[in-house]
Amino acid sequence: TVGFLCYNMRTPLRHKAAVFMGDAGSMMLGALLAWFAIQLPHSGTAVPPPPPFAILWMLGLPVLDTVVLMIRRMLQGRSPFSAGRDHMHHIWMHAGFTPGETTLLIMGLNAVLGLIGFAGWILRVPEWVLAAGYVTLFILHSMLATHAWKVSKWLRKL
Repeated sequence: TVGFLCYNMRTPLRHKAAVFMGDAGSMMLGALLAWFAIQLPHSGTAVPPPPPFAILWMLGLPVLDTVVLMIRRMLQGRSPFSAGRDHMHHIWMHAGFTPGETTLLIMGLNAVLGLIGFAGWILRVPEWVLAAGYVTLFILHSMLATHAWKVSKWLRKL
C-alpha cells in the first residue's frame, strides 16, 4: 500500500495519480488486510496478539463506512451491495473538498484510528474499553451518515 501511495499521492510535483489499482487490485488488498486481521490474533508470537477490537480500530474508516452503509441500505430495503454515492468520500467531495483534500482527510482519520488501536494493543487497554469506544464511534458515524447531505451543506459553509 505504501508503494502504491508513492505513485498516487498528489503533491506540488505530482498533480495527477500515476497508477490505477482497479477492482482486482483493491479486492486483493482488501483480502490481504482481512487475512492479516484474522490471522494476527492467532499468530502465537512472543508479543501478546492484538485483541479483536484493536484490530477493528486499526482497520479504521473503510470497515466502519462499509458496515454502516450496508446496514443503512438493508434498512431501506436495498441490496447491501448496490452502488451509491453515499460513501464518506462522496459526502466530502460534495461538500467541496478536492480529491486530494479528501484523500488527506481519509488518510489522517485512518492514521488516528489506527494509532488508537495500536496504542490500545501496546498499552494493554482492556478490550471492553476498546469495544465501547469503537461502538461509540460506530454510532456517531451512523448518525453522521444518516444526515450526510445536511452535514455536507454545513461543511461547505466553513
